Amino acid sequence: QDDQHVRGLLRRSDWASYRNGAPKWETVLDIDALSAQDGKPWVTGMPDCLEPEYRRCLVTLSNGGKDAAIVREFDLRERQFVADGFALPEAKHRLIWETGETVLLGTDWGAGSLTESGYPFIIKRWRRGQPLAAATEIFRGSPRDVGMFPMRFLDRDGSVALVLVRGETFFESTFQLVEGERLVPLTLPRRSEVVALWSGELVVALQEDWKVGESIFHSGS
Repeated sequence: QDDQHVRGLLRRSDWASYRNGAPKWETVLDIDALSAQDGKPWVTGMPDCLEPEYRRCLVTLSNGGKDAAIVREFDLRERQFVADGFALPEAKHRLIWETGETVLLGTDWGAGSLTESGYPFIIKRWRRGQPLAAATEIFRGSPRDVGMFPMRFLDRDGSVALVLVRGETFFESTFQLVEGERLVPLTLPRRSEVVALWSGELVVALQEDWKVGESIFHSGS
């Protein structure tokens, strides 16, 4: 962002010129131009791009910076939004790539599908080309929860872990691993956070002591 590009430019550089200290920047998406085209003061962050190609990306666009936003699928190679790609109307979405053909999604599915805090508590699997109404439910929390959201973690060897987080309060959550059609509960402390996947193991930050057998892992570790 600068005084000429108030809403920002998404740019990229090849790795060699970046490492040499003289990046050759290429504009991928001009948010100011998009805002002018759509007549909306769009605010966005980094797109969620699917590895290992990092070609197809989910771009979240918020009208003026509010919590509710739209989502559009973007092609980094073609530098344009994908016709008939994944696209969501304005809502408080929580979504991740599952595969190149499916996403795991929490959104406003209609009356009674949001928590008292206004966030989704139902997670569904949505396939490319499928109407949103045909997405398949994989987990349902409670309207009394804060919200449900999926997370995707990439390991250094390219393997992936998909975790569903059920925020039962602002401080306590339960966790499940998505393995195809199966959900595997993770016996983690309720006051903890999954932060990474490394060498096949999940890395967890603790906000309470965790007793495992005779070992105690302390809060803050």
